[in-house]
Amino acid sequence: MNMSVFKEKIKYWWTLLYPIVYFACFYLVENRTPEKIHYMTMKIDYAIPFCEWFIFFYYAWFIYLVLGFAYLFFFDKKNYLKMMTALYIGMTLFIIVSVIYPNGLDLRPAYVPNRNIACVLVNQIYASDTPTNVLPSIHVFNSVGLAMAMCYCNVSPQVKIGNWILAILIILSTLFVKQHSIIDGLVACILYLILYYFVYVKDYYFLKNTLDE
Repeated sequence: MNMSVFKEKIKYWWTLLYPIVYFACFYLVENRTPEKIHYMTMKIDYAIPFCEWFIFFYYAWFIYLVLGFAYLFFFDKKNYLKMMTALYIGMTLFIIVSVIYPNGLDLRPAYVPNRNIACVLVNQIYASDTPTNVLPSIHVFNSVGLAMAMCYCNVSPQVKIGNWILAILIILSTLFVKQHSIIDGLVACILYLILYYFVYVKDYYFLKNTLDE
């Protein structure tokens, strides 16, 4: 690979630094103690059974994002920038909402015995991620955003369908492992639809005028 091709491949590399800033902000928000927490739980959330086996799809979200970002970054710069615009704005709004409107859930089981590997993974998530700052669900928001971005890529219909199946399973996992409420997911979807309108319909996105440089 010659230097010009390499430079084109890693163009916009600095945009990949945003997750570092996001997780730093998320860490600060997670470790504060607000005076009051607004609970997002609805009655229907209590009717959804706890199922530890969905934790594998919950964890799959991390791999899904890394692979999805990598594919778009290296092979489809235009769709990468569109996806990045929607996701980064949504993630920033999440931090802002968490600061000005502390929120949380009371859905987690009081005790999850380590009877299998799925339960062990659930307890690891519970230990590392408090049931606060859940609105909107970033798991849901980013899954929908990435699946939608892949719909605009030059990939096979099977790949596009597979992306949506995985995204839906990840969304369901947030409910079945009691990491999010239905309202968290709905707000995430509504937020994405608003951003989708501006990014994909109106064609407003970051660094648009640099694509032909």
